[in-house]
Amino acid sequence: MKVRIFNGSNFNASKFTAILFSIFGGFFGLEHGIGEILQGNISTPTLKIFAYSAPGLPFPFGREPALSIVPNYLISGIFTVLLGLIIIIWSIKLIQIKFGGLGLLCLSIIIFLTGGGFGPFTTLIFASIAALKINSNFIWWKRLLPFRLRTFVAKLFPWVTILFLSWIPFELILGLFFGIGYPYPGYFDGLPRLLVCSIIFAVPFVAICHSRKNETIL
Repeated sequence: MKVRIFNGSNFNASKFTAILFSIFGGFFGLEHGIGEILQGNISTPTLKIFAYSAPGLPFPFGREPALSIVPNYLISGIFTVLLGLIIIIWSIKLIQIKFGGLGLLCLSIIIFLTGGGFGPFTTLIFASIAALKINSNFIWWKRLLPFRLRTFVAKLFPWVTILFLSWIPFELILGLFFGIGYPYPGYFDGLPRLLVCSIIFAVPFVAICHSRKNETIL
């Protein structure tokens, strides 16, 4: 069964992944900023902070851990909200330009340092990598992976993308219907951590295979 939206002749999986990941990271970085603003004009205790005060939002990472070099919740939150909006606009309008990927990488680092959160930052780093390689010919990649293997992996692209997009709804379901909030002992330890990190890594990897699935080495 094919998901047709991902199989058009003009569809670029690397570009799609870069835009998807950057919008996702920008939005949830912005969401961290809202929590920091709500905490008010007070000093941050350390570089590591929580975007939301206890008990936080109703899901396992409901307090939204982050890092901020800005020693004030309100100012940190304002910076983060503005940067989140800029990242979303950048991903839609400018990610394809010559220095679009580099610009996104710089914005990703800045929002991380102002309280944008660890999860959004991880997503934005992979978005930046995908953006930097949108128009790459990936000669080394084609030599590393046999044509048949690239073709097989390419077919997984719709499904790993759907898994990635299901991450936040899954956490909300855990919180709203099963009462799993922050902190929850054992959550995101061991196998769950490996699974989430594997999915985040897998989408750009599979996207590259999808973008170059019909190419052979010249």
